Amino acid sequence: MTNGGILCLKQEMTSLLLENKMEAVTLLKFLEQEIIRIKTEEKDWYNAIVIGAWKKEKDWKVEYKYIKEFKVNSLDWYKVWDKLSIDQLNDVKSVTIKAITKGKGFQWVVKRFGFWWGRATHGSKFHRHPWGIGNRKPRRVNKNHPLPGHMWSRSITLKNVKIINTHKIWDDEIIVVKGSVPGARNSLIRMYM
Repeated sequence: MTNGGILCLKQEMTSLLLENKMEAVTLLKFLEQEIIRIKTEEKDWYNAIVIGAWKKEKDWKVEYKYIKEFKVNSLDWYKVWDKLSIDQLNDVKSVTIKAITKGKGFQWVVKRFGFWWGRATHGSKFHRHPWGIGNRKPRRVNKNHPLPGHMWSRSITLKNVKIINTHKIWDDEIIVVKGSVPGARNSLIRMYM
């Protein structure tokens, strides 16, 4: 179980002078967020808070761009429609971060699986192609057969990431964490306390 969490957007990486040494840091933008639902053990079999971030109000309807759930040990501190603030991180030294990597997009088999090139002679039509995939039985492509496809866009969890500082710059609240964080610029980061 955890003590809840917050949602951030990855901004950029930079370096800071920490203890007479240059260290790589990542800047995360804290989103305006609020608790939109509380899950209880009696009703849902576990305790959790559901957080909505990036609120959009349309006529009589409220929409959130991001809705995520965080498990909590106890629900004593949380109420529905409470706004979460960056002050929750004042006493926290390290956090767990979950994000989705950038990936390398759609790749052919030479890059994805390290296939060897075919002949490069005149008339060859087998330079970067995969081998034959035809089966007599079961008359389909077997599972886990190495073929072209999307490469390396997966969820990664980083544990014990140190929080260096929190800043307020104009209207934005920035969290500075040590090291690199997976994901592209403006990608969603889930931070567990």
